[in-house]
Amino acid sequence: MSNVISHYDQFLAPLYTWIAGEFDVLVETEKAYLAKVLRASKPGAKALDLGAGHGVHSAALLKLGYQVEAVDTSAAILEALKIRKGHATIRTTNKDMRTYRPLAPVETCVCMGDSLAHLGSQEELAAFAGHIHTIMRPGGQFVVSFRDFTKDAKNTGRGVMVREEENRIFDCFMFFGSTHIEVIDAVHEKTSQGWTLRTSSYRKIRLTAEDVIKTFKEKGFSLVSQENSNDFVRICLRT
Repeated sequence: MSNVISHYDQFLAPLYTWIAGEFDVLVETEKAYLAKVLRASKPGAKALDLGAGHGVHSAALLKLGYQVEAVDTSAAILEALKIRKGHATIRTTNKDMRTYRPLAPVETCVCMGDSLAHLGSQEELAAFAGHIHTIMRPGGQFVVSFRDFTKDAKNTGRGVMVREEENRIFDCFMFFGSTHIEVIDAVHEKTSQGWTLRTSSYRKIRLTAEDVIKTFKEKGFSLVSQENSNDFVRICLRT
């Protein structure tokens, strides 16, 4: 996971909010989904957002009445959440989600976006599932999401233009292996001297809904719901 951390800190952090798109629109979409799958909690109940990034899911949980702690390895990306108007009450923690342990067990925890795919292997996924079980209360609810790449199983690669504006273009190239995906991000920026190009790469683990559900069930979780939406698999589990 070390190359993922350096990729985000050194390459993606200044671009992250721009790449993600309309923050408030994303928050409302994720709020609607979480409101649908999460069991109602007492006002002010704590929710943990692991791999929080710039905080779309943290903001959605805040709107649902939770006291939110956002955990991410990138201090620079978390800073974008801290300074965003209206979200100062979200506590940010610059730690590794694989080992972070809150002061007390939590009832609600999410790991969304594509953070789960940043784990290095199936063994690391199993260790993470076991860790999550230890930091949650009995009957706690855990929501995870990740990109659905099963349809690309027979492809050798894919290029995606993520976002484009007059002076900046962000492209992503993915090369598919049986267990991992090699990702190359490229940003083209127009300067007074002409166009420049910067690239950085990292690996993602290939995940399927079946494997993720099986792994978490083996660590003591039960399945509440599963759905596919906008190329993402979303799974709600309970301890």
